[in-house]
Amino acid sequence: VKTEAMEIADTMAIASRWSIARNMPMYVGEFGAYNKGDLASRVAWTRTVRSNAQRLNLGWGYWELAQGFGFLDPTTNTFRVPLLRALIPE
Repeated sequence: VKTEAMEIADTMAIASRWSIARNMPMYVGEFGAYNKGDLASRVAWTRTVRSNAQRLNLGWGYWELAQGFGFLDPTTNTFRVPLLRALIPE
């Protein structure tokens, strides 16, 4: 059974192969996991997308800073550390 993480990795690998074959850089832009999901799921999904992008040498950018997808809580002005670490591991 193929997991969601495997599906993400496979799809991103297709994009990477396309990029390499055409000698064109690929940018994975504006990805994120909305705050209606639980934090653990958001962290896992975000980490999966970011780590695959880096592994495949694809540029990437997270959706936004401090709204529904954000890794900064605008009411407390504190980082949502697990989500931040999914993007920028220590």
